[in-house]
Amino acid sequence: MLNAKQSIIIRLLLSEDKENECWIAECLDYDIVAQADGIEEVQEEFIRMFTSKIIIDLTNGVKPLSQVKQAPSELQAMFNTSVQLPPEPIPFPRSSNYDYPADIPPYQIMDRRVHF
Repeated sequence: MLNAKQSIIIRLLLSEDKENECWIAECLDYDIVAQADGIEEVQEEFIRMFTSKIIIDLTNGVKPLSQVKQAPSELQAMFNTSVQLPPEPIPFPRSSNYDYPADIPPYQIMDRRVHF
């Protein structure tokens, strides 16, 4: 299991689905996807989904994210041709009403890009 000093670094691709009028956030490092109405909302939804997966793994006694594969290689190609957003810390959602387990490893979104 990850210890409290290890940090999970992730890359996130944001894209607008004009046909369905929503935004999609896709993680390249772990095949986790979120959908919401706007670009800010989809990032918040992704954090919620990502954190939920970690909590489920910890609850089941599994190393966090160890059973999640990487996103498909086509997503990496799309990421490489997308516009990089300025670094912006996306806070871990400890401020919510949920009592998160203390052993959730910290994570950081290192690279966010938008695909138009």
